[in-house]
Amino acid sequence: METLLVSPASRYEIVIGKLMTILVISLIASCCAITGILAPLAFGVELFKDLMGDVISFNFVSIIWMLLIVIPLALFTSSVLLVISSFSHNQKEAQTYILPFFSIVILPAMLSSVLGAESQLYTAFIPILNISLTMKQIFGDLFDPVYFGIALSTSLVYALLAVRLAASFFQRETILFRA
Repeated sequence: METLLVSPASRYEIVIGKLMTILVISLIASCCAITGILAPLAFGVELFKDLMGDVISFNFVSIIWMLLIVIPLALFTSSVLLVISSFSHNQKEAQTYILPFFSIVILPAMLSSVLGAESQLYTAFIPILNISLTMKQIFGDLFDPVYFGIALSTSLVYALLAVRLAASFFQRETILFRA
């Protein structure tokens, strides 16, 4: 960290650089997850079709919607991971701090399996749950543009707030020098 701080880059630029690294990895993982879901459908794996039936469909536009909706989710989670890891002194400690975050993130995603794709509009304001339900709507041909717009907007707001939080933590001397 000391090497970065003596470079001509500002602290905000350092945070953005770190964030972009995490974000790129998150987006690659998101694309792999979407591909893992779509590939069996596209190539006609019979077992998958027997399990899911005809309730799932997709086209090129739905793939674009899916990719668009995961961008703010990836930015939000990347920013929160950066904030959490900024408190750690080493990689092992960072992993200890991040494990409860993953548990918290999984809860709304699991809740989406209980809720129907045609959920109430207020669920579009709940982080992570809104993305899960939007994906469910896209896969089930129940795409609601109003729900999508609210989910995308609120997710972007949450992501930008998390980025601001990460940037503010890197302005503190105690975080940078572990004082």
